[in-house]
Amino acid sequence: DIWFKIDQMDWMKETGTKEASSDYYYRLGPALDTNRSAEINKVIKNLLQHGKTKDDIKSQLTRELKDKYLNAGSSSEKVKVRNELQLAYKAIGLTAADADKIIEGWVKAAKKEAENPTKKTENKDTTGQWGKGNINLNKRQVVKNADGSISTERSFSVNIDDKEVLLPTVINGRIVSEEEAIRHYEMTGEYLGKFDTVEEAEEYAEKLHKRQEWYYGNK
Repeated sequence: DIWFKIDQMDWMKETGTKEASSDYYYRLGPALDTNRSAEINKVIKNLLQHGKTKDDIKSQLTRELKDKYLNAGSSSEKVKVRNELQLAYKAIGLTAADADKIIEGWVKAAKKEAENPTKKTENKDTTGQWGKGNINLNKRQVVKNADGSISTERSFSVNIDDKEVLLPTVINGRIVSEEEAIRHYEMTGEYLGKFDTVEEAEEYAEKLHKRQEWYYGNK
């Protein structure tokens, strides 16, 4: 059980109760990916213990799974996401039928948006599989360091068009220079987040680093 390997008490002492409660959301996405009720129940139990309400968790599940479901490339992928949502809903005392109603709402809203497209707000989703950028955080190639550790998310920010753009320097399984990272962004548009200040970018980069350590360190 990967979650039992994380010492919760030490994390609380390090960051304080309020921040720990927020950062527990970073554990929800990887738990859902396991499609195992034990993993999902553990994380949701911790979220409830740290002050999150059922409505908070329902909103977070939508952020985690809505795009994943709508963008699924096959019926089997949709079934997997549906099962993840049903397991999570069961963990907060709801039913599979409740989860199916939510999915039905996602599909209806997507059809309506397709008929009447509107400009999406950048960085609207702030947690989960896609974080604040457009890079899948759960499918990053790792770099094995000389000391045996791994690197998945080295990053830096650069001011582009009056925004601090957080860019990765681990690209396609290798560590690159800042100059090459900027060229990669210019060619692909891939980024980890966009922020109003350097401080906001640095704060998110630190949280992202911890999130990736937990996820890839326990795979």
